[in-house]
Amino acid sequence: MRLVANSAAGTIDPHINYTLQYWQIYQALYDGLIAFKKAAEVDGFAKVQDTAEENIK
Repeated sequence: MRLVANSAAGTIDPHINYTLQYWQIYQALYDGLIAFKKAAEVDGFAKVQDTAEENIK
């Protein structure tokens, strides 16, 4: 992966650098137990399973 920036950006390790600048990269690289549904408007706030094995209540 090649990242291009105008200034020093740090690291893509989410434990060290968890700023909004890298949020879009984190979503593509790392999986979580749950995620927000990829949808527009109010539907985008719905929680869905990502790597979790059971449904979310």
